[in-house]
Amino acid sequence: MSVLLVSCYVHHTIPYITNTFLIYLALVVVYSQTMSFQLNPTAPQISYRQYLRERYGPETIQNFKKLEVLSTKYAQSANSLTFLHKCREQNLIPRGLRLKTTIQSEKANRIIRRAEESLVREQIQFHRRLNFALTPKDVPTLDIITSIEETCQKLSEDVSNEFRIRSKMILEKPLKIKSNISKEEMLALKELKNDKDIKILPADKGNATVIMNTGDYNSKISNLITEGQYTKLNKDPTKNTPHFIEKLTTINIDSTELLVSFDVVSLFTNVPVDKTLSIVRNKLENDNNLKDRTKLNVSAFMELLTLCTKTTYFQLENDFYQQDFGMAMGSSLSPIMSNIFMEHFEETYVKSYINKPKIWWRYVDDVFSIWPHGQDNLTDFLNFLNNIEPTIKFTLELEENNKLPFLDVMISKNTEINSNFQTNVYRKKTNTNRYLNFDSNHHLSIKKGVIKSLYDRAKLVSSNVNFFNQEKDHIKNILKENAYPINLVDKAFLQIENPSHNNNQQRQNPVANMTIPYIPGISEKLKKLGNNFNIRTAFKTNNTLRSILTHTKPINKEQNEKNCIYQIPCQCGKHYIGETSRPLDVRIKEHKNYVRNYQVDRSNLAQHVWDNHHQINWKEASIIKKEQNFGKRKLKESACIQLNVAFLGQTEKVVYSQTMSFQLTKLHLYAIGIICQLDPFASYPFNYMLFLKEKLCIIEN
Repeated sequence: MSVLLVSCYVHHTIPYITNTFLIYLALVVVYSQTMSFQLNPTAPQISYRQYLRERYGPETIQNFKKLEVLSTKYAQSANSLTFLHKCREQNLIPRGLRLKTTIQSEKANRIIRRAEESLVREQIQFHRRLNFALTPKDVPTLDIITSIEETCQKLSEDVSNEFRIRSKMILEKPLKIKSNISKEEMLALKELKNDKDIKILPADKGNATVIMNTGDYNSKISNLITEGQYTKLNKDPTKNTPHFIEKLTTINIDSTELLVSFDVVSLFTNVPVDKTLSIVRNKLENDNNLKDRTKLNVSAFMELLTLCTKTTYFQLENDFYQQDFGMAMGSSLSPIMSNIFMEHFEETYVKSYINKPKIWWRYVDDVFSIWPHGQDNLTDFLNFLNNIEPTIKFTLELEENNKLPFLDVMISKNTEINSNFQTNVYRKKTNTNRYLNFDSNHHLSIKKGVIKSLYDRAKLVSSNVNFFNQEKDHIKNILKENAYPINLVDKAFLQIENPSHNNNQQRQNPVANMTIPYIPGISEKLKKLGNNFNIRTAFKTNNTLRSILTHTKPINKEQNEKNCIYQIPCQCGKHYIGETSRPLDVRIKEHKNYVRNYQVDRSNLAQHVWDNHHQINWKEASIIKKEQNFGKRKLKESACIQLNVAFLGQTEKVVYSQTMSFQLTKLHLYAIGIICQLDPFASYPFNYMLFLKEKLCIIEN
């Protein structure tokens, strides 16, 4: 009877009760019935299933079968779900979910690769920005040690030695770096990187990513070049939103006055350079305090300024072009020269116009204005502005429904309170709501900085609580789309609204600064260690999607590369290692001249050639490592010499401390890509050199 009750209970409540409890309950009942069945020796020898069927009927058997099937399905689903969770944690795509082809051919496989590549394109274009940083495959130990050594040079001997030893302890611990993209994504990225038929570029506005055909890209660039502002060369010739909001609160507006914004079309490339140079010369000649600020006279200053503003050229594919008119995009002088010209333009023409605007506030090429003279006179004013300079043209945007966007602010006339404004955050139609993805290989402080910057903008721009709360909700939604955990966003909001007392305390000036690559699990420990020594630590990330995929500039041949550590092989198997800030081919020509002219006092390489009568394999000269910073480049050169014992006479270039010199080898820094024959320095102990050679043999084999 008890089994029957259980079976009925199971039958009616199975959708609402856990399978684990059902199994447990059924087993208890079955166990009790089995014991009573086994204790009766006179019972007929039939199976337990037959016994239940005869005693309780076929419905009970059916319920037990259902329970068995559901329990099996539950276990299978639980296992599958656990497996998928593990795959997601490891950034793996299960084989059953991968794109497959039933036709085993190279063409079919290529189609699949293209499909996967398209998926990655979509991922890059719509979910990740080009500043998304990939975790490195290996720990860049050489870069970290170089930064540590550079920092130690600014510390006292005792402090630097202790800092080295404790840093060494952190670096000695093995660390397996977990990739933040899947293997399939990595393979597809390599395909995209090597695909010469497409260009992947950051859009001018909206944080968007543009993927376009290379032919279309070159065609658009060619059309731009042929518009008359550029000449092909035969060879290579060698204020902001917060201030605006602050000013806006002091202005009253009448209901009849219009909100207007003006925009100068392509200001930088349309600035009349000759006229601007004349304006600069006139200002300098009338500046009585010029001698107090510079030793240059006006003529020398203008000669240098003319050289910088008129020698503007660029390379497209294998051709060079010079810009014939306007300022170059990207030049640090362009905003300065443009601003000088626009100030002169405004002083001369805008302020002297009969119907002057009530307000004329310019931010580079964007102007906010309040116009009190009616719309007809506004059209006349626009025509007047556009007929002054042939290349300077303005466009106009008029308020709609008492609203006008300017910069990232939506300005509204307050209809309830006359002569006042309301403001809230404005996003252009091209805005993609994409920010630094949370999965990117950046330190958490950078990601919190994204949250804080969005919060601060909302607080600054929102003129009332309702606008501010709406913007906060919007920030949460867009950050969630960028993979930010909501609890982290909420916690960051609370920290901003309620800053702790410790954050407000004045910090002691650091004794040194250290910049290291960001490696999860190592960089945080080094930063914490640096804090103990009053060393300010900053992180950098180099391996971004932009550095991998965006290649609009021609790739220099290795001989033209600058700021590098290089090696030149000799027939004896040894290598000369050096560094240069100039193009590699220029430095190699110098070495050739030293060898040819017997200038052994200027080159260890020349000394080796003349002493041993060896031949240098100049064509096999190659770059080992690149480094912009001079100090770090010298340190890396020293490390490479220690790992690749070069010509005798280069030992004076070794500048690493004894602690870090041993660490260079112990941490397998031979993996930086230099594998060549090594001959021992006389100063190296035999067992140390043997250890180094054994490690290199492992790599070579």
